[in-house]
Amino acid sequence: MSNKILLDNAIASWISAIKYCNNILNGQVNFLTRKSFVNSLHNSIELFLKQIMIDNLDYRIGHFKKTMKKEYLLKNTIILII
Repeated sequence: MSNKILLDNAIASWISAIKYCNNILNGQVNFLTRKSFVNSLHNSIELFLKQIMIDNLDYRIGHFKKTMKKEYLLKNTIILII
């Protein structure tokens, strides 16, 4: 079993994006096809980047501005578990 599950999912999503792109280039241009293409492309890029972050032992999802108060961060921070 692969320990790079994000990479496996990113590749599957990338293949799906290529399929939708080919459909668009072949003339099947409608809202659902374009939406599916953008969704697959976005998902694949996000998963690739998250896998790279995990490989580099960089577990940050984002950063906070220094101007934000500590009390606000404690009340409004959402923890994302991969």
